Amino acid sequence: MKGNLKEAAMRYQRVIMTMIFSILAMVILAMGCINPAKIYVDQGEKFYIEWQWGDAITAYNKAKELDGGRYEKMIEGRLTTCYEYRARDYLKNGDVFKALEDYNKLIEMEPQNAARYFKRGTVYSGVSLYDLAISDFNKVIELTNSPTAYCKRGHTYKDKGDNDKAIADCTKAIELDPRLAEAYETRGSAYFFKQDYDTAIADCTKAIEINSELTEAYETRGAAYSVKLDYDKAISDATKAIEIDPEPGTGYLIRGSAYLGKRDIDKAIADFTKAIEIDPRYAEYYTTRGVAYLVKQDYDKAISDTTKAIEIEPGDAGGYLVRGTAYFFKQEYNKVISDATNAIEIKPKCAECYKIRSAAYAKIGNNGKAVDDLNKATELEK
Repeated sequence: MKGNLKEAAMRYQRVIMTMIFSILAMVILAMGCINPAKIYVDQGEKFYIEWQWGDAITAYNKAKELDGGRYEKMIEGRLTTCYEYRARDYLKNGDVFKALEDYNKLIEMEPQNAARYFKRGTVYSGVSLYDLAISDFNKVIELTNSPTAYCKRGHTYKDKGDNDKAIADCTKAIELDPRLAEAYETRGSAYFFKQDYDTAIADCTKAIEINSELTEAYETRGAAYSVKLDYDKAISDATKAIEIDPEPGTGYLIRGSAYLGKRDIDKAIADFTKAIEIDPRYAEYYTTRGVAYLVKQDYDKAISDTTKAIEIEPGDAGGYLVRGTAYFFKQEYNKVISDATNAIEIKPKCAECYKIRSAAYAKIGNNGKAVDDLNKATELEK
């Protein structure tokens, strides 16, 4: 009996103590002595100072759940900074889609912040998600009518292959800000792709007058000079681009192409090799060096380079055409026909592809196909 009374008393005591602690906790909370949100805010601050953005975001979001409004502005401010810096770090590490997730979150938090749309649009454009990028730049234009947004949207249209829209957007940007060098350069680049080389040169010259350190303007103007066979000016512009920023391989590609036009083959090969060292994943660098080796009559190296180009970018007709030409000079005519056929499948309007295949057919005695291909080449060149 005594045991039962003792056990009952102990149970009652535990119930009473639990009630006392619950009441005490409520009193302390009411007095503001302990705020669960503050605990997570403090954790977030620790991680924030240490640049541990992910942990800071977790802590601040937990604080946000528990907060009754006391720390709301402070938490929101910290979260936007954390998402922004984490997105930046993701981009540095090449994790583009995680960065985009953070930009999505930032836009959700600040739907009227034009800078968030601009940054996300820039990232979309960089990974060739052009329609999504254009949508974001549309929003920036709607919110700000920014000339930079028109220029950036124009650049995206150019990358998408819509040069007329690119020119229209850059012209609008120039109307809003006549000193926006990037707008002249982007418009010049669009004119270049429309094969209006004189207008491309004029726009890039204007861009350089405004900003003499704009690498892309020298590159585009240099490429236009090279197409116009003004190789010395092309070399001068490409050299200037390299001096300003030696990291992109584009300057070396343009200068190497100009050296190739001047038949200074060893300098061309040296420049293409430098471009490859900078970015070994870019097929065009191997293809153009393959052309230089072809001109130098080093056919095995030409084949090696263009084979590498095809491995990187199997959808580029140029690699097949150059390799096929090298095989022709090595008298491997069936390989010529195979490569030229692949090139034609990729680029059906390639007159040069039909010509080299026609020559290969003629060499193996298939005169009917040789004539058909030659006629097709002639038709395409009209």
